[in-house]
Amino acid sequence: LIDELLEATIAASEAAAGAGLRALLVEPTPLMRENPHTIAQCKLLSESLRGSTADPVTYVLDVGHALYRPLYGPEVTIDSWLTALGPDISVIHVRSLCHTASG
Repeated sequence: LIDELLEATIAASEAAAGAGLRALLVEPTPLMRENPHTIAQCKLLSESLRGSTADPVTYVLDVGHALYRPLYGPEVTIDSWLTALGPDISVIHVRSLCHTASG
């Protein structure tokens, strides 16, 4: 599975570079069927790809996903993700929802 993920990510980075983009962003999701979905998987992916892609591959850290308690438990915090992956995170996605109706 990791070999397929690496090959697909390298191919996507080549397509991104060919389209004039400067980076390929990956968003870890809290779904066990998708990779990467843990800090450890993100670190492995980053280490495995380093120097092998046409464009840099970095992460979009979705705060809601990163703190999904049913998968990660209460001990995982935003600091956990930032400490482990800081240089490889390009974007932090903060969801802002208004739960009141305005008319």
